[in-house]
Formats: sequence, C-alpha cells, structure tokens
Amino acid sequence: MSALLPGIPDERVHRLLERLTVRQRLRQVERWLRSTCPTTLPVLRVRVERIGDGWSDLGECYTVPGGLAIRVQSGQDMGPAIDHLLHEWAHAMSWPTRYAEEAHRRLRRREHPEHPDEFWLAYGRVYRAWHDEDGWRRSGGY
Repeated sequence: MSALLPGIPDERVHRLLERLTVRQRLRQVERWLRSTCPTTLPVLRVRVERIGDGWSDLGECYTVPGGLAIRVQSGQDMGPAIDHLLHEWAHAMSWPTRYAEEAHRRLRRREHPEHPDEFWLAYGRVYRAWHDEDGWRRSGGY
C-alpha cells in the first residue's frame, strides 16, 4: 500500500503520477518546498512559462512587490523542470532580506555573483531535503 495515499496500492499511485503534467507536478513540488524549505522573503508565485531560448533561461527568481516570484521554462521534461524549480527555490531561500532591491540591481548589472556562498548553502539544504530525506517521495513521487 502507498504511504502517500493510504489504501491504494503503490503501482496504482505510480500510474496516477505518470499522468501528471509537468505543470501539475511542479505545483506538488512547490507545496512541498513551501512546507519544508522556508524562504527569507515570501514566494508569491511560481509560474511555468516561456522565458527565453538559451540554457541560462531555464529558470529565474526575481523580486515582485511584496516578495519574490519564480519562473521555470516551459517545455522541459519532468526531471529537469523539477531540478530547475529546486535551484530557483534555493535562490529564494538565500535572497538577502536587507537591501533586497539593491542586491537585485547589482545582480542584474553583474556586480555580484549569481551564485554566492549563501546560495550554495541553501541549495545544499534543498538538495538534501529532496534526495536524502525522501522529499521527492513525500511531495507526491516522481
């Protein structure tokens, strides 16, 4: 029986999960991230949409009035899309609470590294929660 959906056999749960669209699965992962990996500023929205054409355009974390927003490039396969959401969530976790707007301006002008030490510490926490602590399973499976 499934730990996710008590009373339903595991194989049936896996068949149900296979039918999820990337967008639906990212919503599940987003809910899990909100409960497991708190951010310094509120993440007000997560969107799956066309961002750009390059490798660097697969995800983005940016400021909006009142908090942060995350965009993940549409058209990705399930695994890479989830990986990019986890990556952008780590940016949200490490976003500076003080002077956030100035930090954002410096980032846009490339005066500050896109992945400072604080990001890698946050990414390590997200990675461990997802892989080592079975976050992928607790959020609805892969």
